[in-house]
Amino acid sequence: MASSSQPRGPASPAPAPGDAPVSVDEALLTLTAQLTTPQQLVIEGRVAKVRSYRNWHFVDFAGTDGTVTFLVPVAEAPPVEGEWLTIRGRLKADVSRFHGGLEVFLTGRILGRARVAATGGHVLERRHTPVPLATFLAREQGDIAALCTETGARDAENACRAAGQEWPCETVIANFGNKTEMIRAITEVGAEPGCAALALLRGGGEARSMEMWNDPEVVKALLAAGKPFYTALGHSTYVLLADRYADEAFDTPSAFGAVAGQVLGAEERRQRHLARLGSEQRDLAAELDRARAELVAAAARLASTRARTWMLALVAALLFIALLASMLR
Repeated sequence: MASSSQPRGPASPAPAPGDAPVSVDEALLTLTAQLTTPQQLVIEGRVAKVRSYRNWHFVDFAGTDGTVTFLVPVAEAPPVEGEWLTIRGRLKADVSRFHGGLEVFLTGRILGRARVAATGGHVLERRHTPVPLATFLAREQGDIAALCTETGARDAENACRAAGQEWPCETVIANFGNKTEMIRAITEVGAEPGCAALALLRGGGEARSMEMWNDPEVVKALLAAGKPFYTALGHSTYVLLADRYADEAFDTPSAFGAVAGQVLGAEERRQRHLARLGSEQRDLAAELDRARAELVAAAARLASTRARTWMLALVAALLFIALLASMLR
């Protein structure tokens, strides 16, 4: 009886010496060990989801094409969905604790947080397209009322004058340590007819006073004014709710004043340039008018010369006809 045999595929190559087989888990660990950013990144994002597992809160930041997960120890208060965080750390791909695939994890520390909260049943919303400070000043849309601490006012004004420009804001010294008084100042100053924008300039002070600018009631008062507002609250590591909704945020009052001085200086140079161009344009227009007048005069002289030429020709023709008629008699 003939023996039957099953067809076989191509034989697998024998492993090279030293290429010992590894498990799937070991292969994933080998891969993820290489998928780590060598340098630290500063990432800002909105919390999309919070999950807890064993000793960690897993905080997901949703991007357009993927998600980054940040780990917070369970001993710390977890962020909430909708909160904005700024985090410094390294990205690393690792095996997910919740499914069998890979996740991108961010290991590091929180630099700042700003809770996007609702108040009175209404989510805070900006009522206009953000207007950067440079755009506002260049358009000369009106006066900026600057609610300041004394230190903030001094720092901002000095930085502006260092750029060779006069301080463009109306300074109002306000109490940055009392939320009720600050809301009242924002409401009253923002309602004045000459006020086209607000600036909040805080120079130094206790860290506790920063919490006011994470309070939805304060930000709601700013938004209710219906005008552009700018923050310079004397910080560089916090991300505040007021900064999030501001038309533009500056780290310090000095930075605000320096930008204002630079913008005003650039605008002054632009106005001088436009004035010079206008003068040159007027000179060219005057030259053009003179040339046009000369052209009209020349045309008139030419027309007069042609008229005299035709008149002489006509007289000569009449004389010739008269002479010819007399000869024929």
